[in-house]
Amino acid sequence: MFEWFADADDHAARRLASLEAFAADFHGPDARYVPARLPELPFADGTFELVLSGHLLFTYPDHMDEAAHLAALRELVRVSRRQVRVFPLVDTTLTPSPYLDRLRRVLESEGATTALRRVPYHFQRGAETMLTIDALDRRPAPVGPAK
Repeated sequence: MFEWFADADDHAARRLASLEAFAADFHGPDARYVPARLPELPFADGTFELVLSGHLLFTYPDHMDEAAHLAALRELVRVSRRQVRVFPLVDTTLTPSPYLDRLRRVLESEGATTALRRVPYHFQRGAETMLTIDALDRRPAPVGPAK
């Protein structure tokens, strides 16, 4: 757990410092802090180069079932130009998601490329892997005479 933190007190202090930095920066919804809720985000297709989901998907299976996860992942892919990254892939009891493989197969059948990648960040037992989803190819088709 403490490859990134000296000890439990250091972990708590850094988490609190992050929270305080956010609170000092946040003055309500604005151009940088847009209120939104999955599975319908208020952004155009391909708005973001990189889309991150941390400690939401796969973390609370009692609040989000497999269908809700699929809808959320599809939406994250929709707003990404390049890649979606999801971490961690275990729930609050440190249990891996039972439907991760099925969700990956569905996304791949829809044209996305998925991979599981080990991460160097470890502070939660079993949370050593992130899901990456390379978004659908959104480049415009070449314009020219049909052949």
